[in-house]
Amino acid sequence: MYIQHENIRLDDGKPVDGRANKVHYDLGTEFLTLTGNAELKQLDSKINGERITYDVKKQQLKANGNGKSRVQTVLIPTQLQQKGKK
Repeated sequence: MYIQHENIRLDDGKPVDGRANKVHYDLGTEFLTLTGNAELKQLDSKINGERITYDVKKQQLKANGNGKSRVQTVLIPTQLQQKGKK
């Protein structure tokens, strides 16, 4: 299995690591699509799904499962992340 890996930045300016079997970014529409075992991670927060899309202009993230698996999301509030680094 081939997994592509990208380092991007979302609207908050913090880097996000993304990986999937297939990664596509359309420069014209500023639309990111990760397909097949897709994952986005930012600090300790992450989202996994069969397909993840991110519309940079609208700042909208959407994740889908494949019918057999669900989307999994772990969100760590910024305050907790900062406490852990002190």
